[in-house]
Amino acid sequence: MAEALRSGVPPCLAAILLVSAMGQPSSQPASAPNKRVVAARTLLDGKGHVFDDTRVVIKGSKIVAIDPKAAPIDYDLRGLTVLPGWIDSHVHIAWSFGKDGKSGSPGGTPAEIAYSIAANAWVTLLAGFTTVQSVGSPADIPQRNAIAKGELPGPRILTSAEPL
Repeated sequence: MAEALRSGVPPCLAAILLVSAMGQPSSQPASAPNKRVVAARTLLDGKGHVFDDTRVVIKGSKIVAIDPKAAPIDYDLRGLTVLPGWIDSHVHIAWSFGKDGKSGSPGGTPAEIAYSIAANAWVTLLAGFTTVQSVGSPADIPQRNAIAKGELPGPRILTSAEPL
């Protein structure tokens, strides 16, 4: 978290990242239920409500309760604002500037292209976007699948697979 803040990520977005990208805390034994409690100074629920000094209860990947008395606290974000992840409805997750600094295709070896696409997904998640709609690229499919399986960090990718 501190690293994200030093890199210029706003505190509210760092909170999104922490809640959406972190797995089960290492302090819990492997046999414990997959339940996490996040304490927040301010919580925006995405439906127009603002909660102060509350806690979010997460089971698996679902928020199951907003409970100011939930315990024990697994993540203490009382200095931060927690809000729903954002959705970007028009991305080109597989595009980046080429070595010429201009083109929309990174070029390079297959490994370099894969790293470039994975990096795009990571910085998109760091920016607070937890879902994106790609307007289509065959390269979206393996990236989407790897993120869905938890093999790579990134936003959920909705894609047309082929350019629209």
